Amino acid sequence: MLNNFLKNKNGQVTIFIILGILIVVSVVAFFVLSGRFNSSIDVFENPQLFIEKCVGDSVENSASEILLNGGRIVPENYKLYQGEKYNFLCFQQNFYLPCVNTHPMLVSISEAEIKNNIRENVVNCFDELKKEIENSGYETDFEEIIDEDWKVEILPRKISVEIERQISISGKGSSRILKNFEISVISPLYEFENIAREIVNQESQYCNFEYNGFMLLYPEYNIKRISYDNVRIYKITERSSGLDFKFAIRGCVIPESG
Repeated sequence: MLNNFLKNKNGQVTIFIILGILIVVSVVAFFVLSGRFNSSIDVFENPQLFIEKCVGDSVENSASEILLNGGRIVPENYKLYQGEKYNFLCFQQNFYLPCVNTHPMLVSISEAEIKNNIRENVVNCFDELKKEIENSGYETDFEEIIDEDWKVEILPRKISVEIERQISISGKGSSRILKNFEISVISPLYEFENIAREIVNQESQYCNFEYNGFMLLYPEYNIKRISYDNVRIYKITERSSGLDFKFAIRGCVIPESG
């Protein structure tokens, strides 16, 4: 009798679990079919989220290019090594002399590069937002976006974009006004460029950078240095993310005898 009781009880539990799953699936299906998850409604309720995703994707792509090209979207003075471009952050054409820092304001340069690279996408993101909201039956009034009203900042562990632009949305018995949009993208670019600055400072003063000692103090980073054709190739890797920042230095070159 006990065995039969346990079997019946286990059977009832299984039935309840199946019924619970069916209920959850039915509720989700109802919302989807009734349009409760419609993206245009979400855009009206949270325009910030739409802009954050749209602009954020563009920032991430630009940051990847900056990491790949040593602080620039498209490097102008670089060393080609194994098919890859290494941007010169410190350069000296003459022999014996130490290199000269060619990017003393590297973080500011990268901020300007990112802003210039995403400018068109920022405009397109707001145009798409306006279109989505109006397609949902609302009226909108978007102030014109001008270059002085938004900025890009490379900060510790993130890249921040702040846009001052007022937009008004009204219709269906409701209205709202938004003035500021903030986008934050996680990135180690600030840390990479500060390490690069330290390397450049030491190379320009002492013709060397003690990268092994640096890694003892900061084990979260791996630094590789390769000498190639009178140029030093540096590659900084953040161990936790696997992301790289690479660049080149030419200075204190001793001509070959003979």
